[in-house]
Amino acid sequence: VHGYIPFKEYLQQFEWGKDWFVAAFGGLQKDLSTMGLDRISALPVANVAIGRWFGPLGLRLSGFGSLNRYYEEPYMMAMAYAGGRVEGMVDLVSFVNPQSTSPFEVDLLAGYQGSLVYRPFTQYTRNWAVTGGLTSAVQLKYYAREGLGIFVEPRYSWIGYQRVLRDGGQTVDFSHKVADVSVGMEVRQKNITRMDLRRSYVD
Repeated sequence: VHGYIPFKEYLQQFEWGKDWFVAAFGGLQKDLSTMGLDRISALPVANVAIGRWFGPLGLRLSGFGSLNRYYEEPYMMAMAYAGGRVEGMVDLVSFVNPQSTSPFEVDLLAGYQGSLVYRPFTQYTRNWAVTGGLTSAVQLKYYAREGLGIFVEPRYSWIGYQRVLRDGGQTVDFSHKVADVSVGMEVRQKNITRMDLRRSYVD
């Protein structure tokens, strides 16, 4: 069954127990900051997510872990991230044509990213720091079957953090521009009440 539910009717049918999805995805990440451009290859990143649609708008919470390397004269250093994101989502296909039966979907995501970064170096008081910053992504999705989507998700993030020098206690500010590309799978809940029903299970 395919069709379009007017937004007013969607609100009347609103139930917290419906319209959820889960996803797992992974790929390669690269630090685009000046210190990361020399002799640095892309390294792995892994993500898991849960989210909910509210008509053509959505909210997604995700956790991630990643590795990076950078060159700090005269050493090649390792760096690891672990954290989470909260992002808003917009389903562009639903906005353009709510009655489309296309198996393709384009979602825009933007939000906040927080994490712990492990960056060992003897000149600082700690090997880890708390980071925070903005993140955005585009998700290109294909529904191979009802409720099951396969997607590619390129992402760009800007994060900042501070570290304290052992000698003198001076605070040093750091910022990183990080890009990654992941592929993954999404499973959407069977009982849905979205405005756009074209790509999910319908009772």
